[in-house]
Order: sequence, then C-alpha cells, then structure tokens
Amino acid sequence: MADLALLERVLGPLREKILLMVTRAVVRRIHEGGGQIQVEGIAGEISDRVERWGVVGVASHPKPGTEALLAAVGGSRSHLVAVAGDDRERRPTNLAEGEIVVYAPDGSQATISLVDGKITIDASGDVVVNGGTVTIYSAQVDIGNGVLLALMNETLITWLDAHTHPGVGAPSSPVPPTTKTVALKAS
Repeated sequence: MADLALLERVLGPLREKILLMVTRAVVRRIHEGGGQIQVEGIAGEISDRVERWGVVGVASHPKPGTEALLAAVGGSRSHLVAVAGDDRERRPTNLAEGEIVVYAPDGSQATISLVDGKITIDASGDVVVNGGTVTIYSAQVDIGNGVLLALMNETLITWLDAHTHPGVGAPSSPVPPTTKTVALKAS
C-alpha cells in the first residue's frame, strides 16, 4: 500500500498537468487588434493577454462571450494559447457536406460551396466587390435575370445607331439599326 501512495505522490502533479493541458474558456475581453484576449477558464481562472492562434491567411476579431479552446504550452498554465474559438449560439449548423460559412454576430452570413469544381456563394445580404479592376477569365459569363443583358444590348444598340463611317463613300448619317444583337446568356 505504501508503494501506491508513493506512486500517487510522484505522479499526482504530472496527472494534474496532463488534465489541464487543454481546457475550455470564455473570451471576456479582446485586446487591440484581436491578437490577444482575456479569458475566463476553469473555476473562474482569469488569464490575460492570451495569444490567439488561427489558420494562416484567415483572421477574425472575436466577440466577448465567444468560447475558446486553450492549450497550456509545456503543461504550464502560465503560458496559455487560444488555439480555436467558436460561437456555438450563432454558428450555422445546417451545412451541407463540403460547405463553408462566413458568419457575423448580427446573423448575416455567406455560404461558399464547391461541388464538381463549381464555386457557389450564397449571401444573406448584398455582395460587394471592391477593387481597382475586376477581371473574369471564362469561356462564358452568365448574368442572372437579364438585367445586365438588357443594359448591354441597349448600350450597344445606341452606340451602333449613332456610329458613322467618315470617309470616301461612307454614309454621312448614322447607319440604320441592325437586326442582329450580341447578347450574353441570361440564366
């Protein structure tokens, strides 16, 4: 029996370190820039300036109340890092296999799916693309409901109607409208 007590006394601290290496916490405060957070962990333990680790190339600024998964580097509770975060109350749960959702605390979201090489983005609000130039390399561009199609046809017809060919033998007035128009396929 003495051997068991000795074993418990020797391995007890190691057991505690192992049990506390990965724990849950709640984000209480986000420091400027969102790279460090204050969390409340086990039994009300407050840890401040905890590093937030994430996926390379993706950044976020969590909202207080977000849950975090903490790792104690080297088993030391004085060196915690947040390796993941989640907002289970707001996280969309009705995803199809392979879908990705970007969501915000206000409930807005954009779902991105990739099926058979086709990327689809469904947004709960407007989609805005800001940039100097938007370039599309594609064999075909389909614009839904025909709005752009009508706009392009109207602009092209107006341009063609006003187009003249100055020079020898060219008409001096606009060329009569053509019956053939170039159209984008509307879906």
